[in-house]
Amino acid sequence: MNTQVNIFGQYGRVLRSGAVLSAILDAVNRTEEITSIASDVEPFVQEYGLRAVHLRGLHRETGLVVIIKVGTSARENFWCTELHRRAPDLVPGVYAAGSRLGEIDVHWLASEAIPYGPLGNSWNGREFELMLDAGIRFYQQAKLIQDPTLQITEKAEVFVWLEGGIRRRCPGAVDVLLSQLDDQWAFILSKCGSETCFEDFHLCNGLMRDPPPEGERAVLIDIEPNRRPWILDTAYLQVLNSGDRSRPGHRDLVPRMAAKRRQAGLASLDGSDLETATKIALGWMAARQWQPERADWEPDYRQAYHEFVDDAVGV
Repeated sequence: MNTQVNIFGQYGRVLRSGAVLSAILDAVNRTEEITSIASDVEPFVQEYGLRAVHLRGLHRETGLVVIIKVGTSARENFWCTELHRRAPDLVPGVYAAGSRLGEIDVHWLASEAIPYGPLGNSWNGREFELMLDAGIRFYQQAKLIQDPTLQITEKAEVFVWLEGGIRRRCPGAVDVLLSQLDDQWAFILSKCGSETCFEDFHLCNGLMRDPPPEGERAVLIDIEPNRRPWILDTAYLQVLNSGDRSRPGHRDLVPRMAAKRRQAGLASLDGSDLETATKIALGWMAARQWQPERADWEPDYRQAYHEFVDDAVGV
């Protein structure tokens, strides 16, 4: 193997060229922690995910598929391993994890292949309930896990979201929303606090062990949490799935999560505080996630984002 091959591109993403995939496969075959578990390892292209590359092999004892994700982080490896130890129905089973492949310095994770997903229309609207319930199980476990390395979402990060929305011409009065940030951030922080959240809380990070539309418990992947007000997780999920208002099950995700949190004994909101915090969080996330090209194929995309922003301005 040519140990001089650089497998990383911009922003620390693993490249997907033939030379890089060949070097990674060769390094995998030199890593006893993996070869003792899996045989017949090969790269495969995955539609979702930009930072890492994936390989798959067969578990030597069971014959089941093993997924080897190359380009994880120390935090992702820690959380996937710890959550699997505590709540094996919440995440894929972890076979091994490490920070080197052969001579290459790169974090990797070998785990159970979850056969169905990502969550989507095949679950006939149940995908949202499944994702919310998985979020609750994550929050319950996350509060028991100590990780001093977690990044913290601060007001300055939300400022960047809103400035980016202005640059990309997100519809609605994002400039006014930006001018209200000090007061709105203080409100959100006082009402929702800051706790360990999933952060990248969207349907593509939810898989199922049962075929659609079956199953009662989603499995979460790509876990790299941070600390932030809990309401931002579900606002993110809502905004990403509001481009088609006829889609079953997608409405009122934040109040539904708030109710589930109360039932689970987690910090929550209700009444006017919930209504105000929901509008603010949805407005922030709309500015953050605005992608003008999506308006070309999602019938309600522009109008939904416009309303999210203006509702937040009006609280």
